[in-house]
Amino acid sequence: MSNDKNGRDQVSGELKKIIESYSRLADHQGPAAVPEHGRIKFETEEAPPPDEQEKAAIDREFRQVVDRFIALANEQIDSVPREHVSMALLYAAARFNSFIVSTHAPSREKFRADRPAAFKFFTGEYHRMLGENLDDYERVYEGRADDKPADGK
Repeated sequence: MSNDKNGRDQVSGELKKIIESYSRLADHQGPAAVPEHGRIKFETEEAPPPDEQEKAAIDREFRQVVDRFIALANEQIDSVPREHVSMALLYAAARFNSFIVSTHAPSREKFRADRPAAFKFFTGEYHRMLGENLDDYERVYEGRADDKPADGK
């Protein structure tokens, strides 16, 4: 039990580091920054780039957390249909992202005012990430005569 708790604490710590790193990077007021949104700006397209070492550290932390979530999802598909696991991950992301938005809003009015920017940011990021990953998985079909992925589905 203590090992499981330590694993959760470690993931929470890694998530906290990523959020803090992202927040620090998003604090730069670029032309696309949302004024007075708190520490996380939901439109950071033109924020100054981090130095290469900091970017590599953030990427490494990010990938470690992603790998842990994927490992947990893979464990779940032993007993739950993978489509259900997919929807659970999507719901969990929406739930956690809502929590993040709420932690940066000191009042209900601010939370409500932040909703449009949060929708735009998170749906835009999901759209971009899904597109990148679909492109990656499309390569599974390359060189296959039957035009089916390796798992046959």
